[in-house]
Amino acid sequence: MPIAVIEDELRLYRDEYFDFNVRHFHEKLTEKHSITVSYTWVKALLQGSGLVARTGHGKSIAGGARESRCRG
Repeated sequence: MPIAVIEDELRLYRDEYFDFNVRHFHEKLTEKHSITVSYTWVKALLQGSGLVARTGHGKSIAGGARESRCRG
């Protein structure tokens, strides 16, 4: 990916779409700016630059339930 495209994406997010989530920002890149990169790539770029927080969706519900079980 050319550095100019990466800089454009970061600038667009910071200046125009700062209140969008990653999904909606990716849609705008595709529809309005004709930038065709994958959602996963955009998410990694924004997270890597610190513009969006990483989510903690890696935990399974079963794993969390097992940890909180009372042992008697």
